[in-house]
Amino acid sequence: MNYFTSRGKSFLYAFKGIKHLMLGEPNALIHLIAAITAVLFGIYFQISTNEWLWICLAIVLVFICEIINTAIENLGDVITKDYNKSIEKAKDLGAAATFLAALFSIVVALIIFLPKIKAFFYTI
Repeated sequence: MNYFTSRGKSFLYAFKGIKHLMLGEPNALIHLIAAITAVLFGIYFQISTNEWLWICLAIVLVFICEIINTAIENLGDVITKDYNKSIEKAKDLGAAATFLAALFSIVVALIIFLPKIKAFFYTI
């Protein structure tokens, strides 16, 4: 197998993982809706390049954490269906990472959009 074929397959695996995430994880749909909302707000309010960078960072961070959390949950479920304190701890830590990333994204959105929303309502 040549280099380009193997790289192409790695992209296919990545897209397959995204498909698994979007079709199999209800929270991913919530994150997607929030991301689309943030992008639409960004377009409407014509946010700056730096603000776009923060919005993009927040969106990608949440999805990265959700993907890792889902991978941890799936691996834990394959190892055993019985209660295991270490697996529970790993799952809780994965969920905590996603939760913190989601909180970060909310803070970023509030910092960027709240002043613009206030200004919008004061000009009506």
